[in-house]
Amino acid sequence: MSLSNNSKKLCAQCGSNCTYCLNSTQCLSCVNSTVLLGGLCVDKCSQAYYPSNGKCLLCVSPCKNCLSADICLSCLEGYIFYSDTYSCLRVCPNGYFAYNGSCSACDAVCALCNDSSKICMQCASGYYKSVITNICVDTC
Repeated sequence: MSLSNNSKKLCAQCGSNCTYCLNSTQCLSCVNSTVLLGGLCVDKCSQAYYPSNGKCLLCVSPCKNCLSADICLSCLEGYIFYSDTYSCLRVCPNGYFAYNGSCSACDAVCALCNDSSKICMQCASGYYKSVITNICVDTC
C-alpha cells in the first residue's frame, strides 16, 4: 500500500507487509499473516508480547512471557508460576510447594508441604504425621 502526504501532495510506499502507514518506517496496520510490533509488521510477537487484534501487546506484570493478558507462561523474578491457573504468584497455594520456579503439588497425604511433595507441614484429613519422618501415614 501507499501513504499520502497531503502537505506535499506526495504518495510513498509503505514498508513490507504493511497495509497502512504513517510514513515509510511507521506502519499502522499489517496484512493478515503478520502482526504489528513497534511500528513494524512481523511474523510473530517477540518474547514478553502476545498477539491481539493484529497487534503485539506487552505481557501484564508479573508475567514474563504470556499467551494473552491473563495466561502467563513464565514469571518475572520473585514470582512463582502456578500452572493450574497459568498465573504468577508470590507464594504457592495450600497443597503446593515452590520448586524450580513453579508450584508443584504436595503428595495427596499432605494438606501443606515444604520443599518436597512428601515432607508434610500438615496432613490431609484422615492422615497422621509421624514425628520422626514428618511423613503422613494413614495409621499410627
